[in-house]
Amino acid sequence: MPSGSVELSTPEFRKRYPVFVMVPVAPTRAFWVTPENKAYRMKRNFAYPDHLPQVIAGIYDIAKDYKIDGTRIFIVGHSMGASGVIGALERYPDFFAAGIASSGTWDPAETQHLNDPLLLLHGTQDPFVPYAQDKALADALKARGLPVSFKSIKGQGHAIGDIVYKKPQVWDWLLSQQNSLPQNRSAPP
Repeated sequence: MPSGSVELSTPEFRKRYPVFVMVPVAPTRAFWVTPENKAYRMKRNFAYPDHLPQVIAGIYDIAKDYKIDGTRIFIVGHSMGASGVIGALERYPDFFAAGIASSGTWDPAETQHLNDPLLLLHGTQDPFVPYAQDKALADALKARGLPVSFKSIKGQGHAIGDIVYKKPQVWDWLLSQQNSLPQNRSAPP
């Protein structure tokens, strides 16, 4: 492991970042959530239905069974999961303390409710999800004064997870966030 990096499954990571991690797996050929804009969906060949409500229900189930700090629920995703992060922050405003989305995209026109801190990470040479789309999203959100950071991963393609998620700075940033409005976690919205 390179110096200054972390591996999610190691005892060192669990000691430094004492978190509960839920890793949902999407059904085959499905998406967590997609923009409502039909032209946007068709242009990107998004499948229906969205499965994000199942993830939110799972978070509520976990929160009922374990001691979870309702002000520190985070969401992280890559590619389709990154779009799920942005969609979750949009559709469930104030539910999450913050999100990290790598190699994803979202329709900037459908971000009226997004207000949580968001870190967008994208490889400049991504052949699957154009870098320019994610950069335009970040610029649009920043122009509205939202707490969004955009980090370019120079010379990298779509598979940047092994690069970005080993950086302690990413996890330090995420875990420094806190939602000031704790939600009632007894039932999904």
